[in-house]
Amino acid sequence: MSTIVSVRKAQQGNDVRPIPGVMIEISSPFPNGLPPHEARTLHRHEAKKLADALFNSLPGGTLDRLIVEMAHRKVSDLRVRDLSLDSDA
Repeated sequence: MSTIVSVRKAQQGNDVRPIPGVMIEISSPFPNGLPPHEARTLHRHEAKKLADALFNSLPGGTLDRLIVEMAHRKVSDLRVRDLSLDSDA
């Protein structure tokens, strides 16, 4: 079953081109067995396409909060144990 997420797009300013609506489809699985350099290239390419679509269509406040939300969810993966806080005594 697909999930549909609807959000508001940015408003067009007086001197800015029209803001496009965007539909993002995430349906095909990432291919298995790619050589590491090809997998990195594909990840980078798809991430750039998503970033371009979101940066070109979301209101700045929504985009800012999305970046914070994504960083907040990812931060636990980035934590490094501080060995200086361990005590053997």
